[in-house]
Amino acid sequence: MTPAELAIRAAIIAVEDVGADIRLTQAVTLLSAAQTRLADFIDGINGWDTFPHQVSLAVTTQHATRSTAKSTLPKDETGEPIK
Repeated sequence: MTPAELAIRAAIIAVEDVGADIRLTQAVTLLSAAQTRLADFIDGINGWDTFPHQVSLAVTTQHATRSTAKSTLPKDETGEPIK
């Protein structure tokens, strides 16, 4: 691996060490995509198929998480979150 690829790998490890959260998972997914794109460049491969798939995965995961997340805000007597 090149120094640039190793730097991205170190960033992935650092983000994983922060904790468990969907946003951190998305950051790791995007860093992994960046590492793949860099490797494709170094190897002289076009590799365009890798990037859209990774971003699509991150966006799909984010959408699914937001649509299923439950509010932790206190609720009023009608059950609506108090803002």
